[in-house]
Amino acid sequence: MAGIKRKNSGCLPDEWGGLMSIQAQISSTESSISSEESKISDLEAKILRLKATKDSIALVKDDIKNSSSAQQNLSFLMNGWQGEQANKVSKSLVDDFSTVYLDYYGAVDALHDDINSELTRLENEKFQSEGILGGLRSLLNSLWSAFENAFN
Repeated sequence: MAGIKRKNSGCLPDEWGGLMSIQAQISSTESSISSEESKISDLEAKILRLKATKDSIALVKDDIKNSSSAQQNLSFLMNGWQGEQANKVSKSLVDDFSTVYLDYYGAVDALHDDINSELTRLENEKFQSEGILGGLRSLLNSLWSAFENAFN
């Protein structure tokens, strides 16, 4: 019972057992609070990293979206080539580009969605831990009150 000064309060031996039980509960609750605070700190660090990653992926998505205009400019590859064969090649290039573009954009969009979902899960876990932490602090406050009341 470090830090607790015993004063002659006229407690009976049975009362000391109750006080020791309260002290054990206080220690246990303080340990739980420390654990939850550590968990929240870890979650906050993960959330910060994921937010940065999410922002980076959003920029990549914007870049991909802006590059879709390149599809309309594929005619520069034809370099003045005209005719039926040129039209077939041009159509093939546009179709191939469209397929690759849509696949790539879809993959980046899915990654962005996955990161966003994980970010939401971590934030919700943090909010839940904060609620637990509030409950533990309330319990600790009540325990200290009971302990102090025993010495009044």
